[in-house]
Amino acid sequence: MGLNSAFGPSGLVALPLMTSAQGILPAMAVYAGGILVAWVCGFIFTTLFGCRNVNLD
Repeated sequence: MGLNSAFGPSGLVALPLMTSAQGILPAMAVYAGGILVAWVCGFIFTTLFGCRNVNLD
């Protein structure tokens, strides 16, 4: 079990802290891929289902 099981930092700040049995680079690549997928999906869902023409006055 690596450091990525339970700790405080999240997002890109946590990228250099990722570890796995296969080494640091594969763990960082998987974590970065997960962040990228989450960002892209969040952007798509916000674009499709987000509120438009909201008056904030």
